[in-house]
Amino acid sequence: MLRTIFDLVLLWIVMAIVVSKIAGSKGYESPTWFLYGILIWPIAIVHILILPKTPIAIQKSIQKKAEAEGRKPCPFCAEFILANASVCPHCQRDLNPSWSVNDPSEEKGKDVR
Repeated sequence: MLRTIFDLVLLWIVMAIVVSKIAGSKGYESPTWFLYGILIWPIAIVHILILPKTPIAIQKSIQKKAEAEGRKPCPFCAEFILANASVCPHCQRDLNPSWSVNDPSEEKGKDVR
């Protein structure tokens, strides 16, 4: 009897961890989903499997894939280009290596669109 209760509690905790890990991989807060899983994991696991990835998680996966392929975002059009490119193939802008990705308007006299 005591062994059965222990097994059920252990199963409940393991399934709450599974719910939490799935939620984290989709960009949701893992601790919140862990608590949800502890309370009612059978419903929580169906819920998290139905939910789509968050936009932040999608962007991170795209960026990670691009970095693995040796690409970086263009400072003008934000399309991913080769890291050593001197001209963006999408917007045809010259890429000066001294410009930062966050502030392309540092060079005076350039028309930044």
